[in-house]
Amino acid sequence: MLKPVFQLIGLVVVIAILLLAVLFYLDGKGLLTGELADFIGSLRALFEQIKSVVTSFVHESGIADDAADLLDEGADMLRGATPSPAQDGAPAATNVPVAVATPAP
Repeated sequence: MLKPVFQLIGLVVVIAILLLAVLFYLDGKGLLTGELADFIGSLRALFEQIKSVVTSFVHESGIADDAADLLDEGADMLRGATPSPAQDGAPAATNVPVAVATPAP
C-alpha cells in the first residue's frame, strides 16, 4: 500500500536533484539571468556554507579518523595481516558429540 507512495516520493526527489543540477550548471556557465540566477546563486552559496560546516564538523569530531581506522582494520583483516579471534588465544569452539539418554519404550 505504501510502496507506490515511497516510489513517488523517490521519483520527485530524483527529478528535483536533476533539475537543481541543470540549473547549477547553467548558472555556472552564466546562462541564467534575473531572479532565477539570483536564487540559484544564493542556493549555491548556501550549499557551500553547508559543505564547509559539515566538513569542519567531520574533521573536528574525529569521525573521519575513526572511519579511516576502521577501513584500515578491515583491509588488514582481508589481507590476513590481523589474526582472527581464534588465533588470538581465545578458546575455539569445538564440535564434541554429546551423549543423549533416550528413554526405553
